[in-house]
Amino acid sequence: MPYVTRTLSLLGRRLAAFNGVSGVFRSQVRGYHFTSLPDYDMTREEFRAPDGDRLGCYRERQDFRTYYHSVCRRLGVRPEVDGHAVQAMMDAYGDDIDPIDDIHGAVSASSTRTDIKAPIVNRGGQDRDAPSEIRWPSAYAAPVGRVGGLIENTVFACLESEVERNLLFAEEMSSRIEEGEGELTSVLQYYVGRGAPISFQAMNFLLQAKTGRGLSAADMKDRETVEALCHAYLEGILPGVAAEFKIDMERQCLSAVHMQSPHSSLVLKFKRTDGRDGYLGGEVGRPSFTYVNGKLVQNAHEQVVDPAVFQSMNRTRVPVRDLPQTLEQFQALDRKADVHDFDHFDGLPVGAFRADDERAPLDPALSLIDKAEGSRTTFLSDGVPVALVSRPVPDARNLAKVLCFLTGRHPWEALRFGGYFAHDAGMGQSRACEALVIMGADIAGIRPEDLFPALRHVPAFDFSQDMRETLYENFLHCELNEQVEGKVRHQLFSLETAREGLRLIGNAFVTMQVYKDILGEAERRIEQAERQGATDREAEEIRADILSKTLNFERRYEHFWAVATGLLINMHRSFGPDILRDGKGDGGALPLLTATRKILMEKIETLSRKLYKARTEGDGTAQTTVRLSLELAEQALGCLSGIEAELEQKGTG
Repeated sequence: MPYVTRTLSLLGRRLAAFNGVSGVFRSQVRGYHFTSLPDYDMTREEFRAPDGDRLGCYRERQDFRTYYHSVCRRLGVRPEVDGHAVQAMMDAYGDDIDPIDDIHGAVSASSTRTDIKAPIVNRGGQDRDAPSEIRWPSAYAAPVGRVGGLIENTVFACLESEVERNLLFAEEMSSRIEEGEGELTSVLQYYVGRGAPISFQAMNFLLQAKTGRGLSAADMKDRETVEALCHAYLEGILPGVAAEFKIDMERQCLSAVHMQSPHSSLVLKFKRTDGRDGYLGGEVGRPSFTYVNGKLVQNAHEQVVDPAVFQSMNRTRVPVRDLPQTLEQFQALDRKADVHDFDHFDGLPVGAFRADDERAPLDPALSLIDKAEGSRTTFLSDGVPVALVSRPVPDARNLAKVLCFLTGRHPWEALRFGGYFAHDAGMGQSRACEALVIMGADIAGIRPEDLFPALRHVPAFDFSQDMRETLYENFLHCELNEQVEGKVRHQLFSLETAREGLRLIGNAFVTMQVYKDILGEAERRIEQAERQGATDREAEEIRADILSKTLNFERRYEHFWAVATGLLINMHRSFGPDILRDGKGDGGALPLLTATRKILMEKIETLSRKLYKARTEGDGTAQTTVRLSLELAEQALGCLSGIEAELEQKGTG
């Protein structure tokens, strides 16, 4: 629907200031709470004075270069290796790197010279007059491409004392790591949450237009009537999905738990000096909770001006509900202070699971499962791991040392990677999870394209939204081109996470389709009123409400088609066609193949429109990127058709 695309793109920024802008993620609590920030105000004089504990971004340029080079030397990484990915981007784009322009309007090109304020909610017993925000230097809004590589951005955003502390830990750890080859794994994981609720008012607005029958005031108080009308519409989008939606009569809305966003992390396998294999896992993202001046605070959700923080995956998680009120209490919980215990996972060994347990990791060498209690599984990764792509690397020791430096000895010693930008990142501005795996590949001695072969077929990676999508397409690319990838291994994490991931993507597909249907009808009504010289207040209010809830989700949803299709094809490859049969007796399970095909067809239609637009506008780069994604999607559709034919043949055989 062209009008939906136009509405989302043109009106999104205008509506960014709405209070409901982050509603779609409000129920999702991420685990990035393992860090301690030194002060409420990081712009204070003591952090910029030459004789104080300076932030790297406050150093004079030449002084900073000398300082940065000394850090690289101690880590054993040449500056040109650290900056390889950024230099490749600069060579391709030069001065065309986009300025920061956040979809929320919190950061824009015109505001990057002023200090940045990030709202917080005090939780740890602070005084009543304690600050309600953290102040960050304006330099935190500098694009990655304007700073440099992984180490350079980190040194730029951290205090001298923090850098020195973590360097000492990395040097201590390096004596336990053998030089030589290892294996680098990119872990695809996902976050789950209850999507932004769809009000009965908005649903009624849609039902009246599509079915000719809406809900009266009395109907909206009758659960059976509401369920009958809403379920009929949902089932028309995807059979079997209605049972996934919760109808809340008290709040007058309906919603579903669904996949909210994909995420990348990395795991490095290396040889320890005692001859055993060692593992270090790392990820990066924005902290939901942290300790400021030793007291617990909660960061305002989806504030892109929060710092990007590294996080070790070698430690058992502390549930958010159990987070201590003070850093001192949290320090008493840390079980990983001993350097001799740091370089291996606490994850459950694969042998702890029954042979038929769908939770068991398919790669026996890599278990990210922390606990498995009853039907509940807790992971060492921040999200739910769902797929892996691995490749041998020649220089595992150097990357292991860098990971120790970034994540620190203790959870609260994690370093920062500048400001966190992940929503509408233009070239070179995103400091998000993908930067760690891209730059980590360089440090480990391989080209990022070797770990992510999908990147070989697109213009120079630029840490933009397009590149982020290509990284998630990589898992699908590996499935469809298995025979040509050489040393690249790819596998599901477990059958359970793959099956659950597909179910959650199906829920996301239906949720997004309802959003689009409501927006489409609202746009039609508004245009009709404008032609008559009138105003349709109801349609305008509903359009504004839906847009304010979908700005974040729409961008993350762009990746789901590749994730879903890659998972389904791998499930077929790993377990055979019977694993995909609809209705396995569990009453209401989403038909995996049907849902995946619908999501894929939706993407093919979207890409076809984008390609037509790029050709019309003469945008050669966009033509190449979109065409390659479209070719991948069409190749995947052919594969799904083959799987469907196989299932039909078995069903009639």
